[in-house]
Amino acid sequence: MSTPKAVKVSARRHVGASATDIPKPPLVMGQLTDQPQLPYLPFPVDSLPPVLRALVSEGASAIGCDPAYIALPVLTSLAAAIGSTYQLEIKPGWYAKSIQWSAVVGESGTAKTPAFNLVLKPWHAYQNKCFVAHAKEMEQYSIAQKHHERSMQQWKSKNQSIGCAPPVLPPAPQAERVMVDDPTIEALAPILVANPCGLLLAKDELSGWFGSFNRYATGKGNADESRYLSMYNGQPFTVDRKTGQPPTIHVPQAYLSICGGIQPGILERIWGQAQRESGMAARFLIAYPPRKPKLYTEAVVDPETEKKWALLIERLLNQHQPPREVATLRLSPEACARKISWLNKHYQEQATQVGDMAAAYSKLEEITFRLAIALHLACYFSDEPVAHLEVDQVTIESAITLTEWFKNEARRIYRLFGSTVRPSRQQNLLQWLQSQNKSVSQRDVARNIRAYHCEGGSEQAKSDLDSLLSAGMCEVDQDGKYLPTRRHADAPTNSPHES
Repeated sequence: MSTPKAVKVSARRHVGASATDIPKPPLVMGQLTDQPQLPYLPFPVDSLPPVLRALVSEGASAIGCDPAYIALPVLTSLAAAIGSTYQLEIKPGWYAKSIQWSAVVGESGTAKTPAFNLVLKPWHAYQNKCFVAHAKEMEQYSIAQKHHERSMQQWKSKNQSIGCAPPVLPPAPQAERVMVDDPTIEALAPILVANPCGLLLAKDELSGWFGSFNRYATGKGNADESRYLSMYNGQPFTVDRKTGQPPTIHVPQAYLSICGGIQPGILERIWGQAQRESGMAARFLIAYPPRKPKLYTEAVVDPETEKKWALLIERLLNQHQPPREVATLRLSPEACARKISWLNKHYQEQATQVGDMAAAYSKLEEITFRLAIALHLACYFSDEPVAHLEVDQVTIESAITLTEWFKNEARRIYRLFGSTVRPSRQQNLLQWLQSQNKSVSQRDVARNIRAYHCEGGSEQAKSDLDSLLSAGMCEVDQDGKYLPTRRHADAPTNSPHES
């Protein structure tokens, strides 16, 4: 019986096309988008260093998923493994930190979980090794506690009366943590204090984490979200507890990278206007590959590829202990020139953006350099011939190519937000009009759509109908009732009623 054939991947470094080769879709966005959706562009796998490229390409072929399902957790977990040990000087006073947040959007059955598990396999192995070591330390600590109890009894009976200092019990050993799974802010704070180089929050399904911000209209949910927002830049935060010791926990620097997946239907419910206005949405690198039928294949990931990926993660995580000074990466003269030309082009584009894309562009400005940290150190710690602390032009070009891909994906997904992923009230109204075989009045709208089942609902229905009328999406008949224009009457609808 023949063994499964591993997918072969070129060992050349960074062979991706220039960012300027990626086609640029239109930048115009509308609130009521009847525009055609933007095409999904293939993830630029060739822009990754060899060890990452091999894992992404071979994994996608073996699992039967889009390469982005593997690439996003790869880049995010790589950033977490680097953590606070390195930073990149963009210019004096401006430093990029190694923190990434990403989410892969896909329906159930699109192989998000197998892709996620492939990437995180070495993380779980490293964390398990840390827990085993901690268990042995706790055994020794238990012996020390018993010795301390006997020493205390002797001190109380003999030495307390003559003023001798009591015996001191050493602090309990703490387990090294490199990853967490949906902790509360109160639980996360002491873990971050004990592990200042950073953590990876890895969730196969991010819905619970996102949903925790929506459980409270005010108070704890909003406070937790604001603290997480500050972690995107490694900022300090403080937690005051009503119970437990110590009552106050201060985290001097919070390096937390986040990755996971989410289903579009769940994203529709929990990632709404509040998360977009707060900047939470703009902080995430998102990919939403089109669904395609799975095709069985005998291909597997080459064990050597998995071994190299695990070794890379282990080498980077080993930099966390013992705590050391942050190392600063700097750009080569050629990379610096490319940085200037790209930033000026980015700023020109940014000036034309509004709303969600304006927020996305503000974060993508630095994403290029955060990606450059990961790409450069992936090369260095996998023994590629690169300088330790100098980032070259090839790496910056690859980081720009990836950023331009994320720009396109943000445009595409935010356009979906405007049409199908998160319908607005007026879009739901238009869909309902399209489902009717007759003209309707504002009273019909207020009676049949839940969004208008409130005080002033009829007036709001009239206002929204007039907005559709002004946009040319509906018209008024001779009885003063509304119906969709011929252009929009046969448009496809997701559902006839608002959910």
